Order: sequence, then structure tokens, then C-alpha cells
Amino acid sequence: MYVSLDRAAPVPLYLQLKDHLRRKIEEGILPPATRLPPTRELAAELGVNRITVVNAYAELEAEGLVTGQVGRGTFVSLPASLADQAGKSHPPADRYGWQTAFLVAGKVSANLMMRDMLSLANQPGIISFAMGSPAADLLPAQDFRQALNVVLRREGTRALQYDLPEGCGELRTALSAYLAKQAVPAAEDEIMITSGSQQAIHLVTEALLRPGDTVITESPTYLGAIDAFQAHGIHIAGIPVDGEGLQFPLLERLIRQHRPRMIYTIPTFHNPTGVTLSVERRHALIDLARKHDLLILEDATCNELRYEGRALPTLRSLDKDGHVVYAGSFSKTFLPGLRVGYLVASGHIFRRLLSAKQTDDLHTSPLLQLALAHYMANGQLAQHIQRMCAVYRERRDVMLEAMARFLPARTRWTIPHGGLCLWVTLDPPVPTTHLYLKAIEHGVAFALGSVFYPAGQSGSHFRLNFSAHSPETVREGVRRLGKTLKSMA
Repeated sequence: MYVSLDRAAPVPLYLQLKDHLRRKIEEGILPPATRLPPTRELAAELGVNRITVVNAYAELEAEGLVTGQVGRGTFVSLPASLADQAGKSHPPADRYGWQTAFLVAGKVSANLMMRDMLSLANQPGIISFAMGSPAADLLPAQDFRQALNVVLRREGTRALQYDLPEGCGELRTALSAYLAKQAVPAAEDEIMITSGSQQAIHLVTEALLRPGDTVITESPTYLGAIDAFQAHGIHIAGIPVDGEGLQFPLLERLIRQHRPRMIYTIPTFHNPTGVTLSVERRHALIDLARKHDLLILEDATCNELRYEGRALPTLRSLDKDGHVVYAGSFSKTFLPGLRVGYLVASGHIFRRLLSAKQTDDLHTSPLLQLALAHYMANGQLAQHIQRMCAVYRERRDVMLEAMARFLPARTRWTIPHGGLCLWVTLDPPVPTTHLYLKAIEHGVAFALGSVFYPAGQSGSHFRLNFSAHSPETVREGVRRLGKTLKSMA
């Protein structure tokens, strides 16, 4: 949090801090329910004694601007005008008219957009299409509870002990068989279990790249990958995407220009656009990797969520020379809170990734791994994904129908054959940061398109998730979005 304190001024530092925070609250920059930084953390950031922050928060609380909650922290209070209506069934029209954290920071970044998306997903009254998350009503909590109980009875304390960094043998065996059914070659000793696909990307970056290296990605691309690469000092060269995936004629020119060490790609049900790389471009990409001795990180997070068409060969299955590292996850197909993903790699690349994993967090939870292995061995995961695909296909179709009905006539969007999201382009262009705030006022949220571009490119694009809500809620959310767009025309 940026705060300017004048140590030479006669006004005590705690009062300067209090006045600074009060202005942010009154201007709506710190909206109701915002959690202020912990006192110790803010004191360290500002280089002041912790008691300075404690006193500032106490002054704000005395003025009714914040509320301290034991064990949770200090939160901006709901204004009296809204608190008086808290028990009413209809919120006031300006309830969502607050500036979000990433806009206040002055730069729309991938990291701050992710935090905003997580926050909006829990805001009452907002229909959020922002997060790329599966439907909460489809999460098989009871089935997984039974799997956990079976593992605890069968394995006892083994499930609660340390384990190998590469993961437990049962899950790697189950994954090897599972991937074989998808024609993805993955021997047990080529599979490493990670704490979600985000850690998988982080480990590849940490183990196989150096600060200053260049990675080529689709532009736009997954914002979590942008975040990971930038955090490690990696340069990102973006290549545009069309209806068949990354625009291949530009790729070799970028390779010669930037001399990248790796290409990061989401060839199937690309996030955020939903498009799929054509078979011809897949073969050409493997040929280029071989020609230039490039590593490819293939993100296959949503591969199993197919609603129509035939499955295309993965880059991993086309690779005969060890150029492809394959990353997958159970966050989109099973339980996002499980935080279990995996990497498939061979030889010295696998060994370097394994060393990075051991250094990073030692291992992923054995209990969760063993329970997941049991769930897969019983065939429950395949059945669950089949159910999800049927439901998500319906929700996708409802969103497409509602968009045709409620959005302005010249608006364009992709029609994905799988995955969780689609990509919207506005014509004529509309300032999407302004649209983002106006949409929240109308009770609907989306993911800003600009954060998915490696260079932070502006443009009238945004991403919508169609999987997380019931058909009725999807339809209502698109109606609200259409109303927002028409109000800005």
C-alpha cells in the first residue's frame, strides 16, 4: 500500500497514516469489506513502529470507518446509508460502485486481476463470470470424503507422513494408465505430482529457465503463466491467436528474433480464448521445436472437458525427441481446492524438475494423492468428468444463446468445443476498465482481456466463464452484461 509519510512534519505519523487511509475510504478507493494490511506487515512496509499503525487503525475505528475483528483483521466498515438497508431484499443501486484493488494500484496486472477475481466470486449479489473455475454444485464432496476415509482406514499414518517429492506410486501409476487412454505417453517414472498446475509452471520456470531468458506464448494467454514468468525475470514474446490457435507464420520469425528457450502453449481449449490449435499447426510446432532445439511446455489443464468434435493428438504424443513437458491438473476437472497437478517429462529434464520440487515444498500431500488414486482406480473420475461435460455443454449453449439475444449486434465471441471459457470482442471498442466497473454496478463481473496479454495490450476484449453457474443464472448474468453495454452506448 503506497503511503507518503512526512517524518519532518509536526503532525504525528499515526495521524498522517490515519488521514491517508480515511481519504482512501471516503473516495471509495478502499471499499466496504476491504481488509486492511496486518499492522505488523504495514509497519514493516512503511518503516515505522508497529504501534504507529495500531494507533492509526484505532483512530479510524473510533470514527466508525473500520471495524477490528478478533482473529480476522481490520476491515473497512459498511457506510451507514448501506448498513441501514442491510436487511432489505434489494441492495441499493450503487452497492457495487467501488473501485477494485487492481485498478486502484494504477496498473491492471495479472496478479491483481487474479486477486480481484477471487474476491468477486464471493461477493453476494454479483454473478461472476470472471474465475475459470468449475461449478461448485458439481463438486463430488461426498464421494471424495469416502475416498479419504478408505485411505485413512487402509493406510493409517502412512497417509499422514512425509513422501517422495515425485509423488506417491499409487497416484503416478493411476495417472499413467489414465493418460494412456488419452494417447498421452507417460510412464510412471516420467510423472511428477505437483501442487496444482500453477506450481507446475513455476517449477518449469525455476528449473529450466534463467532470468533474462525469453519465452514465447500465445497472446493472449493464461494470466497465471504471465505472473510466473514475470516473477522469475523471464521476458515474454507474444504471438497472436486466430481461430486455429497461435498464428504459425509469425512463429519462426519470432524465434529468430528473440532466440527463446521455451514456448509455452495451451493448444487445446486455450485459456482465455477457448480456441484449439489445428492438427497441422501441432505437427509444424513440433518440427520447429526440433529444428531450433526448443523446449515446449504444453498446458493441458482442460483437455478432458470436450463437448463436441474429436480429440486431437497432444504435442506430447507427437514429440519423439523429448522436447515437450506436459502439464496437467485436477483443478478444472475435479476439485480446485485439492491443489493437485502433475508434470510429465523425461531424462535430465525430469531430474531437474524433481530437484526444484524438493526444494520448493518437499512433496504434495500424500493423503490427498492416495485418496485421488483410489477415486481414479474405481473409475469415479471418468464418470464425474462425463457428467461435467454434459452439464457444461448445456451451460455453454445457454450463454451463447443469451449473448446473441442480449449483447449488441456487432459483438463477436468464440465458440469453444470444450474448456470453461469464451472470448468476447466489442465492436465498436469500449474502454473495458470502465466497463468492468459499470458491470459490477449492474451485478455482473468478467475477466478483463488486457491482463491476458503478455505486454498488457489494451483492447475491447474480455473473458467469460460459462461453467460455474446454473443456466438460469448464466442467462441473467448475460442480460445484466447486455444492459451495462447498452448503458455505455
